[in-house]
Amino acid sequence: MTEDLTARQPKGVPTGGQFAATTHTEPDIALNNPITDPFAHLTGLDRARAQAEYAQTISAEAAAAYVDHLSDKLLAINPDFTRLNVGRKHDIEYGLTFTLESVEDRDGNYGDVDLEDLQDEIFHDAYLYQHVAYDDASDECFINLSPRS
Repeated sequence: MTEDLTARQPKGVPTGGQFAATTHTEPDIALNNPITDPFAHLTGLDRARAQAEYAQTISAEAAAAYVDHLSDKLLAINPDFTRLNVGRKHDIEYGLTFTLESVEDRDGNYGDVDLEDLQDEIFHDAYLYQHVAYDDASDECFINLSPRS
């Protein structure tokens, strides 16, 4: 049996006990990439503006990545798909929203694809409108599908 050298208080003493403070050295651990606040040098309204601009940039990049993801998924099903038709409406809670309606190939034929599995909350994102085209003649909204090179 080993001898326990941990400093302990006798049973019944209201302070200390098993978790009594002891002196020890700090571990030699350091974070390789400590997280820093990129806005630490700003204050007040300048800080708020910089944070809002950063959030907008991230949202726009996320919407673009989602459109690329949709394109990849649909083109993997059928490389002849060229257009994803979307519905558009204005929602009080979410603002401008889009729904996946149908997918077409280069000949204008509709694909038999279950689009519900591809629907995502990103369609409540105002930044998605940059990727949605509008056809005046047919009054339809769509996303052009193209493979990434």
